[in-house]
Amino acid sequence: MSALTYGGAFERELQKLIIAEINAAGDTIVSGNVEDFSRYQRLVGMVAGLRLAIKLCEDANDKLSER
Repeated sequence: MSALTYGGAFERELQKLIIAEINAAGDTIVSGNVEDFSRYQRLVGMVAGLRLAIKLCEDANDKLSER
């Protein structure tokens, strides 16, 4: 597997894992199984951070595509 192919596959798999974590946190929030407001805040912050991570991956990919 070439480096470029490996890099693309790695990015796709990483994004799948990140999306799975976002969905799991979202399911916990929506289901009402959050113990307290502090836990709710942590979950919401985690979702925001993971969404930012996906956006940064996309931005990096766009920059590399421009070269």
